[in-house]
Amino acid sequence: MIPDGLSSIADHARRRPQALANSAAGESLTYAGLGARAQGLAARLAAAGLGRESLVALALPNGLARAAATLAVLQAGAAYLPLSPNDPPGRLESVLWDSGAELLLAPPELAQHLAAGSWSTWAIQGLEDLPAAGGPLPLPTAAPEDLAYVIYTSGSTGAPKGVEIERGALAQLIAWHQNEYQVTPADRASLLVHPSFDAAVWELWPYWAAGASLHVAPPEARLDPRALRDWLLSERITIAIAATPLAEQLITLPWPAETPLRALLTGGDRLRRRPPAGLPFPLINHYGPTEATVVTTYGAVPPAGEGPPTICRPGPFL
Repeated sequence: MIPDGLSSIADHARRRPQALANSAAGESLTYAGLGARAQGLAARLAAAGLGRESLVALALPNGLARAAATLAVLQAGAAYLPLSPNDPPGRLESVLWDSGAELLLAPPELAQHLAAGSWSTWAIQGLEDLPAAGGPLPLPTAAPEDLAYVIYTSGSTGAPKGVEIERGALAQLIAWHQNEYQVTPADRASLLVHPSFDAAVWELWPYWAAGASLHVAPPEARLDPRALRDWLLSERITIAIAATPLAEQLITLPWPAETPLRALLTGGDRLRRRPPAGLPFPLINHYGPTEATVVTTYGAVPPAGEGPPTICRPGPFL
């Protein structure tokens, strides 16, 4: 298997072409559609000379085009740099210069506001701007030490710095997550995390590699716990990842006794609240710096106990 699960995703596109892969804002993408769009863009990237040792920056909105483009970069053998299109142009330019990215994929209106740099820019407005593949492409020969992605820290303690994660580490995260949470093609997972945070990596790859479907939460649901709860229920989400402050609010809300949600995963900040007795799903706390590929410790948080929850037990990299 390709270390980051690309062969698994290609297998789902071949064996279950009409299975749902991704949905956002009323649009959806099957595994066949995802494969075709990603392969088409991967072929264009390869034709432009991008492959191993290349870094492609993605500053696209969190939707179907961004998801397909992320997969395309890895299929081309390159690594991706996730950026937020809402960040100030000055920060984006600084990261692009510092990272040495060779290519930026961004909406036309953002590309127009960025200064010229050493990188090329391809304007992508939506899924229709991604070329569909004419046929299956051979997967890249990837080694575990090849770069998978680069995440830039927030810079809260100084200048933002790029953290390089190899494909072997990503593969280990995928395998651990799928085994720990028993992910199957029947799962429906949420996409809630800010796309430039490392947890967004965790939200994406374990589910696609398992053949599950991913659902992008609407903007209002990311800010309003009640709206998020209602969206999780209406979309029949089975596994969700929410940042700590949001998760702490979600567990205080009333929930139906029977809910499709079978696990709420959280991390990113110190958890200060335990779940109430009777919550119909477990709250699982996670901790890990970006340098350690998202997760280093994890564990279910019991309702009872003295003091705040701990960071639990060692995870996949300890």
